[in-house]
Amino acid sequence: MEFEHDIKYLEADSWSGMVDKKFLKTLKKDEIKRQDVIYELYQTEAHHVRTLKIMSEVYYKGLQKELQLDAQTLKKIFPVLDELGEMHTEFLSLLLDRKRAASAERQNSNNFLICSIGDVLVKQFSGCSSVRMKKIYGKFCSRHNEAVNLYKELHAKDKRFQAFIKKTMSSSVVRRLSIPECILLVTQRITKYPVLIQRILQHTRGKSEDPQQRVFHSARVRHIHQCVKVIKEFCVLPDLRCNTRCLVSFENLFLAISSLHIFVLLSAVSHDSPVQSFPSSSLRWRKGRGRRVTGPAQD
Repeated sequence: MEFEHDIKYLEADSWSGMVDKKFLKTLKKDEIKRQDVIYELYQTEAHHVRTLKIMSEVYYKGLQKELQLDAQTLKKIFPVLDELGEMHTEFLSLLLDRKRAASAERQNSNNFLICSIGDVLVKQFSGCSSVRMKKIYGKFCSRHNEAVNLYKELHAKDKRFQAFIKKTMSSSVVRRLSIPECILLVTQRITKYPVLIQRILQHTRGKSEDPQQRVFHSARVRHIHQCVKVIKEFCVLPDLRCNTRCLVSFENLFLAISSLHIFVLLSAVSHDSPVQSFPSSSLRWRKGRGRRVTGPAQD
């Protein structure tokens, strides 16, 4: 698929398994664990974008072209798919831009350190972006059952539909990922972010003694607090398939954010780096099955 060149380095099982062993020995244990969690955030976000691409480029377009399914039916099976794809492609673009910047600072691009990630997370999970995400996931999750039931109905009565699904699932691109499985993976993705953020926090050390930085940290605490609150709300959206463990994880993260030392949080996600601009990425999302949508423009 067209975006996979951008995420080729994410094929390794972990960050610590990818970098040179000599470089690894120069780092503290907490920093290694922190980089592994950040890498997991990158890797799982890339997998999520790949799932959305399969839904759009393979299933949606295939059903449209080969079975001539009407747009109304397709939108019921794949609600707000363009919006989801555009939103997560933009987020992945920001993450990859940060990785490229980190690699450029070192002679060996494999030995990169993501020292600043908090501003990317705040940008994604607060303000207008959080409103957008809540709206999109609210629509998708509330239509989960309708989408799966319509898929089952078509699969039960339409032999051409059955044949298309069987053929498509056997392809190397799809890797036997069915439409209901894709839908479930998308609804569950929103529950993964708080756990990853919490683990990044757990493996970060140090705090700022600069009074100006303390004020800045305090503001970022409020941003992250709001960000986690927004994500937490997704747990109670209609038809969101998350178990008790997910709900407990959300509650624990919310309490952890509330009780964190006021000066530590920016270090926890950004290592005291200033907010940076976000250059555009080579990732693209095809909106409306036609024109391409780029990542955020450079400031």
